[in-house]
Amino acid sequence: MSISPANEILLATDLTSRCDAAAERAQELAKKWNAKLHVLTVLSPTLLMDDDDEADRALVIETRTRIRDSFSIAEDHIHVLIGPADSAIVSVAPQLGADLIVTGPSGGEFLGQTLLGGTVKGLMRTTRVPVLLVKRPVVRAYRRVVVATDLSDASRAPIEVVMRLFGGRVSTSVFHAFSTPFRMFVDDPGAYEAGVREGVTLEIRDALKAWSISDAETLPVIADWGDAATKLSELAEKHDIDLVVTGTHGRSGIMSVLLGSVAGAIIETVGCDVLVVPSHGAWSA
Repeated sequence: MSISPANEILLATDLTSRCDAAAERAQELAKKWNAKLHVLTVLSPTLLMDDDDEADRALVIETRTRIRDSFSIAEDHIHVLIGPADSAIVSVAPQLGADLIVTGPSGGEFLGQTLLGGTVKGLMRTTRVPVLLVKRPVVRAYRRVVVATDLSDASRAPIEVVMRLFGGRVSTSVFHAFSTPFRMFVDDPGAYEAGVREGVTLEIRDALKAWSISDAETLPVIADWGDAATKLSELAEKHDIDLVVTGTHGRSGIMSVLLGSVAGAIIETVGCDVLVVPSHGAWSA
């Protein structure tokens, strides 16, 4: 019997159309991996009636009914909480033993924020579980994946998670954006950039080997000069990338998701889905 890449998937949804794609992707992955799907909605305290416990209970029951009717899942896989969404998700995920949190760029009053707003921002800062941000309607299974790295040890976790979840079932490439601070001072900027690119590529290969990543010698490596968010966005569009994977901490702003401006730009700019892997998460070494 094959080992499932993930056993428990937690879908965090505000039950609006903004999270439809996230719901569809979570169901697709749960079916593919034979994983249990849990659905969580967090009600904002502002939606509740002051001094009317009966009305509040009715709202919770109504919400549970909506989830049950929409997803046809067991009652104990439905979770409706009240309070700040980010802390609720962070609390529930480990209780369920969630291997993956799936959510979308919600804007309603349940999760209640823009993509880089309070809910998702707070979630990324504190969760120890990989978070899949679904930005596109689901038209196919993931086929092309790019993992962003800054060559720090923290970059190991995203690579390992991709190998665990998808293995050889997707085409995986490793991406690094580099700078050339002395480019303007050399006689041949093109040759200088090519030399830096070659050195960075070799450094990435050495890191993959050191991390004991399978196919370290053959995984496609993309080293490009320029802004990471812009280059990743161009790469994703040009090569029809389905999923970009990044980490939460590293030696540069590139990997400091939602804490560094460059990483925040990656999340906002890249048009495809984004998988964010905490360097301190359960999947990291």
